Amino acid sequence: MEFSKDKFVQVIESIKECYFEVDLKGNFTYFNESLCKITGYSKEELFGLNYKFIVDEANRKNVFEGFNTVYKTGEPLTDFEYQFRNKTGEKIIGETSVYLKFDSKGNKVGFYGIFRDVTKRKEEEEKFRYELGKLVNLRTQELRESEEKYRFISENAMDLISIINMNMNFEYVNEKVHNKIIGYKKEELIGKNAINFIHPDDREKVFQTFKEATEKGEAFAEVRIRHKEGYYIWTGNNGSIYKDKDRNSKFLIIARDITKRKKEETKLMESEEKYSALFHYSNDAIFLHDLEGNIIDVNHRALEQFGYTRSEILKLKISDLHPIGELEKSKRAFKEISKKGIIRFEISFKKKNGKIFLAEVSSSLIDVGGKHLIQGIVRDITVRILTEKMLKESEQKYYQLFNKTPYPIGLFDLEGNLIDCNSATSNLLSTHTLEDYIRKNYREFWSYHEKDKPLIALFNNIFTEIIKNGKTINFEFPIHQTIGGIIWCYATTSRIIIGKKPFIQIILMDISAQKEAQQKLKESEEEYRNLVENAQEGVWAVDENDDTIFVNPKICEMLGYTRDEIMGKNLFFFLEDSMIDLITSYRERREKGFKDTYELDFIKKDGTLLSTSINAAPILNENGEFKGSFAFINDITNRKIAEQKLKESEERYRNLIESVPFSIVLIDQQGTLIYCNPALEKLIDYRRDELIGIEFKNLPAINTKYVPILLKRFQKVLKGEILSSLEMELYKKDGQSIWIRYQSTLVKLGDDILLQTIINDITEQRKADLLIEEEFVKLKELDQIRTDLISRISHELKTPLVSVCGASELLLDLCVEEFKGDTKELLEMIEKGGKRLKYLVDNLVDITRIEYKKLELKKDTNNFSQIIRDCTKELMYLIKKRELNLELDLMDDLFLEFDKIRIEQVILNLLSNAIKNTPPNGKIIVKALKKNDYAELLISDNGIGLTKEEINKLFTRFGKIERYGNGLEHIDIQGTGLGLYISKEIIDLHEGQIWAKSAGRDKGSTFTIKLPIKI
Repeated sequence: MEFSKDKFVQVIESIKECYFEVDLKGNFTYFNESLCKITGYSKEELFGLNYKFIVDEANRKNVFEGFNTVYKTGEPLTDFEYQFRNKTGEKIIGETSVYLKFDSKGNKVGFYGIFRDVTKRKEEEEKFRYELGKLVNLRTQELRESEEKYRFISENAMDLISIINMNMNFEYVNEKVHNKIIGYKKEELIGKNAINFIHPDDREKVFQTFKEATEKGEAFAEVRIRHKEGYYIWTGNNGSIYKDKDRNSKFLIIARDITKRKKEETKLMESEEKYSALFHYSNDAIFLHDLEGNIIDVNHRALEQFGYTRSEILKLKISDLHPIGELEKSKRAFKEISKKGIIRFEISFKKKNGKIFLAEVSSSLIDVGGKHLIQGIVRDITVRILTEKMLKESEQKYYQLFNKTPYPIGLFDLEGNLIDCNSATSNLLSTHTLEDYIRKNYREFWSYHEKDKPLIALFNNIFTEIIKNGKTINFEFPIHQTIGGIIWCYATTSRIIIGKKPFIQIILMDISAQKEAQQKLKESEEEYRNLVENAQEGVWAVDENDDTIFVNPKICEMLGYTRDEIMGKNLFFFLEDSMIDLITSYRERREKGFKDTYELDFIKKDGTLLSTSINAAPILNENGEFKGSFAFINDITNRKIAEQKLKESEERYRNLIESVPFSIVLIDQQGTLIYCNPALEKLIDYRRDELIGIEFKNLPAINTKYVPILLKRFQKVLKGEILSSLEMELYKKDGQSIWIRYQSTLVKLGDDILLQTIINDITEQRKADLLIEEEFVKLKELDQIRTDLISRISHELKTPLVSVCGASELLLDLCVEEFKGDTKELLEMIEKGGKRLKYLVDNLVDITRIEYKKLELKKDTNNFSQIIRDCTKELMYLIKKRELNLELDLMDDLFLEFDKIRIEQVILNLLSNAIKNTPPNGKIIVKALKKNDYAELLISDNGIGLTKEEINKLFTRFGKIERYGNGLEHIDIQGTGLGLYISKEIIDLHEGQIWAKSAGRDKGSTFTIKLPIKI
């Protein structure tokens, strides 16, 4: 299998996985279309882009370490998993295999690899398990109902159904049908020996049929069964052997009454013999197939035309004889013939050797023995199509000649109606126009002028003679013009065929101006000579001795000679000796009248070779005798050079595809492996010659339990379905087990449609996955311990904190006058510390409720605007203390359904954050509005603002943002990092949304809450 650059690129572009190449800094230098699709970036955006731009911060370190390991060790990194975000921000989870890239000198210049999206894999696996469970339940229910269903079907069937034991005694019959067809009741048959009801001449056939069924499991025979009234009826019997519930062997026989068919077969015998003669000795291929396309019979011509033996072709369907691209047309033809009964159409067929040809098919629905079959007559029209093409070209040339000739030409049908005439005809007209003549009969337009009416009788005689004898007739006649007098015309009248239809062509010559006509002819000849002289391809003519009699300037330009230097010289003067035998053989063909196309090298005047393409034809005299040859010659030197470069390029890219570290396999449509690269040999330790030519299902490396799955996937891919990758187990030559992941797609290489499979070794990944699963179980246990510990500590701290906070508040309220100085400050510190600690404990309790899904809402209809006003009043003392400006922009009333306490908790948290992060004299804006079915609350400030990294940490557990430095002294850095996380969970439980925006440091920020309106 040779790989050109185009084929290599085609392989890379056709795989569904993303193929990429990056330099040592991580900048993309090459990638396929799949990477653009999965990242959402165009090729222009992605080219030169660094991987850090699309990989989030959490994964950058892992990606760097992975690539760094490949760089240091030189070993590929397979099935390395990481996450990134596409252009729209959507998270993508993928697996990649990374390999080190070297230049031609062996220097490390970058990396390349394959990336595949596995985000949906787990969802698909879970969906598969669910659907499988449903299917098992469904099949269980069906089996419970099947026995009763099949008993009903048996008793009401149209055929005789019976069960016979090994002694040939009846154990079961469907009584209703047996009574109707052969006249017996159940009790007249059960326990009786079946042989006693068979015609004596057919009993030996029955014994042989039972023997065949015992050996093969099933058999068929046509036998006569005795009716109760004594006569016999013909039946077609399908017998099969099975085991009953006690494991005893029984025969199940289904017999159909074919008496009527047998009588018709006798009547059809004679007609079948006639049909058989026509069928087998027809010059066209004839197929007989059923409505499912199964081939039943073919004639000798079909076997010759398609190259199959009879046994081979009878195993095929009609669809197997079509190229893939014609299958849809074949299906439409099946539907159409079922409706119309007979159709004719053109379609391509494929011979056994793979050659494609175009055929005309006449298909008809016929009845054979009461069975509807389709008879298809296939006629190879390749030659006809080529002929039609040549005819079309000829017609075009004729049409050009028709319109350009200076002679008036008229084209009549056999009834005398003028079908067409050229523009020169208008020269014969005076007051009338061409429109007055086109589509008119000559009897009509020869009546325009009284003196022209005698021409009607003349044309009647001419047309009758031409139609009768088909000979060309020349005659003269006058045309009387209304203005201008008489024009005498010399007419050449002949019968011609256009598209299989006969016409009469009349060419007129104005012999009253013969000199002018001769001048026009001369001009026409000069025009042709100019065309040849100025042609962009060479024209060369030689006589019967191969001496040059004509060359045009292009030949002189090609060879570097003047015309005088070429004229009269023998053709062999310009050829190498090795070409003489070749030219001689072609000249012998032209002496017989054949045209040829071939390639030939000429010797130029400077001694170099000129590669040319030759289209040569014979020159014949009026008697058909050979007088020489002429040829059209094109310079193909540049094409030859390009072909050589292409060959070298193909060799380079073949080496590239042979050197990639992942395995590539190509399989034809029959399932045979026709190519594999060295990576597969290295993977499974089998040599390439041990694999090529074997059907993939029989490959020794494949675990047989996967064969049914692989066959189904093979058929689906051939139908154009796109399947996800599959993981499976292979065996190396020494029996060692390895795990691989493979992906198959259809590719077109040249004229062949092949199945391409990309294989990656995931043995180490499978081992790593098992370790990860074990570690994941341990991590879950540790996480549960952590959650239980937080819950326990939170509840244990809450009780003493209530006492501490309550006692300090009571002392400060009731005994404030008794405490002075340091004592009062200590109490205030205790109160503030207790409140802060209580707030932390409350948050920890809320987190525990969230993790155990115990955070429940108590929704009621409340005025959202009023809740916002209450929250701002509660924090007004803090706003004034920090000398901030507050602006409220609220609707008077905005009623929603929500948990009042929890929404207050969220609003207070957002307001507190705005106050803490806004410097003195700053401004906070609180705005509430209604948008369609949602209410929105926006809390904006012109404070310290947020960076992109800080926004990413918001709404996460313990996602506290630490900010220190000059200009940040006014920022309140106290807090746990739990408030926004709890706020988001509360808003999510309300089926709402919460997010933050900021233009950056010192540019303020805006927090938005969006809640649904459901009242």
